[in-house]
This record gives sequence, C-alpha cells and structure tokens, in this order.
Amino acid sequence: MFDFFKRRKSPPAYAPTITFNTRVEQFWEWFESRAGDFDAMMSGDAPPDSEALAEEVGARVSACIDGMAWCFGPAMDTSGHHLALSPEGHTDRLLLATLWQASAPALPRWEFYAAKPGQPTPGGSLCFGEVTVDFPNLMIALVPQEEYRRPAVHAWHPAFADAPEGLRAHATIIALDETLGELANESWIAGVEILDEPATGAFPIGELPEKLDQFYAVMEWPKANPLEDWRMYQLEPRDDDTRHAQGDSFTKITRAPSLVMEFIMAAGSFDDPTLANGAACLYVALPVSMLRRGHETDDRGTIEEALESALMSQGLGLQIGAGLGQEFAYIDLLITDGPRSIEAIQAVLRQQQAPLTTEIRFYDQSLADVVYHLH
Repeated sequence: MFDFFKRRKSPPAYAPTITFNTRVEQFWEWFESRAGDFDAMMSGDAPPDSEALAEEVGARVSACIDGMAWCFGPAMDTSGHHLALSPEGHTDRLLLATLWQASAPALPRWEFYAAKPGQPTPGGSLCFGEVTVDFPNLMIALVPQEEYRRPAVHAWHPAFADAPEGLRAHATIIALDETLGELANESWIAGVEILDEPATGAFPIGELPEKLDQFYAVMEWPKANPLEDWRMYQLEPRDDDTRHAQGDSFTKITRAPSLVMEFIMAAGSFDDPTLANGAACLYVALPVSMLRRGHETDDRGTIEEALESALMSQGLGLQIGAGLGQEFAYIDLLITDGPRSIEAIQAVLRQQQAPLTTEIRFYDQSLADVVYHLH
C-alpha cells in the first residue's frame, strides 16, 4: 500500500549551536566586567598574578576564537593598555578577529587590535645557544620588486655570521612583525633576503616605518591597507563536474587568498575552518545570464555592495571575494550569525531582483547538500 500522506523530508539547514556573534558578545560582556581589574594589575595598583591572568584571558579568547593567540601591551594612542589578538598567518582567524575588533566596546584606558600592532622603537632579541640577535642592530635595505609593487627587505645583523640560516630568517621576520605590526609586514613587504654584509644604504630597523613611507611615495605605488588588500587571480575552468565548488571560474578577486583559493582548488573537498567558531564561508551563485554582456563585473559589483552594506551594518558578516565563471558569477561571504545572516542575504538578493535559480552554497564539504534559494 502506498503512503500518499508520507511527509516529504525537509532539506538540510545550517544552524550552528552557538554563532560567532554570540561568542563575541559573551567575550565583551566578560572583558568589560574585568577591564578595571586588569588595568589595576597591569598598572601596579593591585597585586599581579600573571599565571592566573594568562589562564583566564587565554580561556576566554579561545572560547571566542579557537586557537587564537593574544597579548597585552601598552596603549598605542592613549594612556593605558591594549589587548591584541594574533592570527599568526591564519586568514580565517584574521577575518574573525577583524569583526571582533569592530564590535569592541569603548572602555577607559583600553585599546583593542585584530593583530599585533607595530612598536615605534623595536626592542627584544632572539637567542639560539650563544648567538643573540638583538633587533635594534638589525640593518635593513628596501629593494623594489616591480612584479609585486612592493619592496623586498635585504637584512644583515652582526650576529648572522655565527647564526644558523633558519635563525637568521626567523629573527628578521619576528623583528619586522614587531616593527611594522603583524599585518603590515605581510601586506607591505614582498619578501626577505639575508645578506652576509650590510647592503648599500642600509639603515637600522627602527627607521623602517618612516623609510617605508618614503619608499612608497617615491615609487608612486599604493600602500595597501592590510585589512583591505584585495588580490586578483586568473583561473582555468575545470572539466570535471565541480560547478558547486566554483569549478567554472576564470577570474577571482579576494581579500582572503589562502582561504578562498584553497576552497576553489579543493574541488568540493574543503573543510571550512570558520565553522568551529560559529561562523561559515559561503557563496552566492548568480546565473551569468542575468548580467549585461560586457558589464558583468559592474552588475555583480552592484549586488556585492548591497550585500556588504547589509551584512556589515547589521553585524552579520562581510564579503571575502567575488568572481566570474562560464555559467555563474560568484560572491563569497563570511557569515557570523547563522540563519539571521542567511535571511539578510536572501532579502538583499530579492531586492536586487536576482533570479529564482540563484543559489547560496557553503564552502565546507559537510554542508554540500545545504542549498538556499530565493523562493
């Protein structure tokens, strides 16, 4: 006997147990309640307990963004202190840290950074056995790299003669991070080369911020905002059936290359690292046929701007990329508030009169069957 009344199985949905937005709200609620105590400890007005402080803050940071490093330091622009996260080269953590910083409350004597800021006068050193590389004596020269429109750093230090090769490069990168800040080093420097003697015109690393400004001004190259460093890629569309992993793409622009490009290259076998923190990477697939021939990028851009504005203004996520394929135009997004973010995306797409065949799909292979439409 046929069961004509059997309920059709609902399609799978995306519903994180706790969203990234909730994690961030819980973090700031806790930090605001402890900010005065931390200030007193770090200012010497209360007995410090470094081990307990590190354990408490570390646990709270990890509960907000798993695996995130962090540090306290003196305030950069005011009197007081700063709390800086440290993504340590992980693009997913940087994106989440950027949103964490954007939602920070205004607290007396506190500043907050999504990555470690640079120090005006770098100090510190790196030791390996009897070899000590003290950062103030590191000599730097800037060499133009036309291909990247950024300079390479040529570095020398008196201790390099006795230091292992790996230590020399490692010490230089750490010193650059400390001088310029964690993000600026990645965006403003094309690479590092270690020399056996000082380069002509070399200067102490403490002068690097000023020299770098002068370098970019003389070369008339744009000095990218580290958090707005978009890069473009040309791709070869794949022949295999991977259209649900943007396999038909031939151009891509992204502010998160290691994340977005890894997803495309994975051809449907990608594990989204943001899921562990209550967020998710996804993309909107718009039929190319809805875009005017010859104006595809402009038409897609109009929808991109509307999506970015809606997500950022409501604290629901941000755009991380866009591209064109043979069949679809793509807009890549990071969402932070589960179904609320999805609903906001759908509302914008309807306002932009996207066709009903438009799809919203996730990066992560475990969510391959989760597809949202506009009807």
